[in-house]
Amino acid sequence: MSTIVRGITHNGKPHLDECMAAAIIRYFRGDIHIERKSIVTKRELDNPSIIVFDIGGVHNPEKNCFDHHQSPRLPAASTLVWKALHQITTEEDTVLKKLMRPILKSISHDDRGFFRDKEQVSISKIFADIRNDMEDDEAFEYGVDFCEKIIRGITARVAGRKTETEFLWEKYKKQIGPSKKIVQITKELTFVPKDLAHLAKIECVDYVIVTCTRGGVCVVAREGLQLPHNHKYQKEYGFNGYSMYKNENAAINHLMELTLITS
Repeated sequence: MSTIVRGITHNGKPHLDECMAAAIIRYFRGDIHIERKSIVTKRELDNPSIIVFDIGGVHNPEKNCFDHHQSPRLPAASTLVWKALHQITTEEDTVLKKLMRPILKSISHDDRGFFRDKEQVSISKIFADIRNDMEDDEAFEYGVDFCEKIIRGITARVAGRKTETEFLWEKYKKQIGPSKKIVQITKELTFVPKDLAHLAKIECVDYVIVTCTRGGVCVVAREGLQLPHNHKYQKEYGFNGYSMYKNENAAINHLMELTLITS
């Protein structure tokens, strides 16, 4: 994608869709100026250094045009912009995408008129009530700032999750000792399996036993090591070396068998 120097969206009463799109643009591409106008010229649509969203009747990511009104099959502008600008290069990017998906879906459904129930509450409807007491431009900036706080909050949550994982890993790894093939984290933990798998590989640990915050016990195998399926012990078999167990003893007994076999 080419360098973006400014943005264009429609004027009038703002909706949370273009506010979220603007917030996404500023989050990934810096605090660029966004102009609100009623008409977009062909020259502006053909200029990839100008990102045009929720206006213009064109969806062309190569030219940075992200309107959805011309086709009922397209999601709202904020989802189109997110898909174009958010690149997945790390595990945190994958988690960020997962956490943003329901928010963008809700905004898209509301903007495209899928929520017809007047009693149904959504963040788009809440914003619509707030904007009615503001001037249009003031409401737009308020909405963009609100959406930026959502993105920053989710990003901080993702970063914090990994920080907690690394902190507990260091704590329990030192307690168990470097000669062991199994590390057990007894504190309940919300974690990203690939984070633990990578940390285990670095420290030459085969398996990590974790008490999950949602209940139960799971085991994560280090990167490159498969976790064999065994109905005798496992409650639910996952993928990529991640599996749920009936209880802590079942996990330990299974891993003790595996480490004896591979020793």
